[in-house]
Amino acid sequence: MFNKSPWFSIWIHPKETIESIVSVNPNHRLWPLATVYGFSSLMNLAQVYAPGYQFNLLTILIASIVLAPFWGYFLYGVSSFLIAKTGRWLNGSASFIQVRAVAIWASVPFIINVLCWVVMIIVFGEGLFKDFPGGNILSSLQMNIVLTVMLIKLGMTIWALVIYLQGLTVVHKFSIAKSMLNVVIVAFIIFVILLILWIAIVNTCGHFFDVPLITWNF
Repeated sequence: MFNKSPWFSIWIHPKETIESIVSVNPNHRLWPLATVYGFSSLMNLAQVYAPGYQFNLLTILIASIVLAPFWGYFLYGVSSFLIAKTGRWLNGSASFIQVRAVAIWASVPFIINVLCWVVMIIVFGEGLFKDFPGGNILSSLQMNIVLTVMLIKLGMTIWALVIYLQGLTVVHKFSIAKSMLNVVIVAFIIFVILLILWIAIVNTCGHFFDVPLITWNF
């Protein structure tokens, strides 16, 4: 199907790889990479919201593995829809499917992030999802592992963004600057939507709080 394996070429030749994938099969490896991306995202959410106080480690992992492909698919869909629509404001020409192909293959670096999560789970177990690292006393070795993993995950996230931006230049047929602007516009739209939802939820459920955090003034 491809002259070179896209699993390897995407790292150093993202534009050529994306162009090849989009021209042959833009849905190539959709579900495997949706699973990778979804699992990495769910692990991040699990660490932030600390479900380890309510559920054991096995339950968290099974739930994350089962939900991962669907969560990844959902994230691909929402982000790709917004990128495709707003990209047209900048004279981009990509379809939803083409943008989603970029998102799919920009997820390849997250395979490394998943491996990092495996290492962290082996080392820290359930403590990883219980106010980590604040609720844990770490040895110097454990601290070094945490710092190393954080650096690796940061590097892979940056590289995924580089691949994504390069891919957008291919499918939208515009410059890297417009690709960056496209992503910034979508990030702002998502921020505004989430902010409105948060304000609405807090005010609607204000009776659950001693004092409402926000009040409407008309």
